[in-house]
Amino acid sequence: MIFWLVQRNKVLMILFFQNIEQQVVFLAGQVPLELFVFVGALAEELIAPIPSMLIMTTAGFLARLQEHTPFFLAWLVIVGNLGKMLGYLGWYVVGDKLEDIVVGKFGNMFGLAHADIERIGQRFSGNEWRDGALIFLLRAIPFFPSLAVSLACGVIKIELRTFVVASYFGNACKDAVYISIGYFGVQAFQILLLEMERVRFGLGLLIWGVATILLVLAYRSRHRGMYLVTRVWVWIKTKVGKR
Repeated sequence: MIFWLVQRNKVLMILFFQNIEQQVVFLAGQVPLELFVFVGALAEELIAPIPSMLIMTTAGFLARLQEHTPFFLAWLVIVGNLGKMLGYLGWYVVGDKLEDIVVGKFGNMFGLAHADIERIGQRFSGNEWRDGALIFLLRAIPFFPSLAVSLACGVIKIELRTFVVASYFGNACKDAVYISIGYFGVQAFQILLLEMERVRFGLGLLIWGVATILLVLAYRSRHRGMYLVTRVWVWIKTKVGKR
């Protein structure tokens, strides 16, 4: 029974990705490539289920059909990442505001305050090069959910300039690989990256699921002292304070 459910979910996910791919390819043939990568990259950043490799590999494939030179790919990566920038800046602001809302409504329950969050953020953003390198790596990893990076950086208030610059170049490196694969037609890598995309999709759902469960547990336990959560929070503040 469990095996059947796993196989069924796998088939449904494959059909889901195939449907998105067909729609994206159709759209790409109707508009200029620059507009396609800009809007597509923005939508990809805002809507988690859109596979991150799909926009750029499709753009690379169409650039080859339209007989553009490989240098044109660099221009598409630049334009596409301007679209992504708008998307992850939006999620950064959401993360910043989310911290205000959560702490404002549940701060007493968890035993934390805005000053605690800001203090932790200062620990992480004390070295722009180190923080920038970490964000760059997280953006460049194909299967790591971009949404999680943007929200986390907003919550802990990473320096905005560091966040934007590191995110831009990290995404650009990843997209350069994607668009080259589409242009030169490396099918083996496309299959591998599709598998990575499924991992990224699963991680994204897991992050949302865990966050939802924690909020539900916090709400249901609001009259019981939140002992465990308070202990965890005290432990985090202790560890950060030692740095």
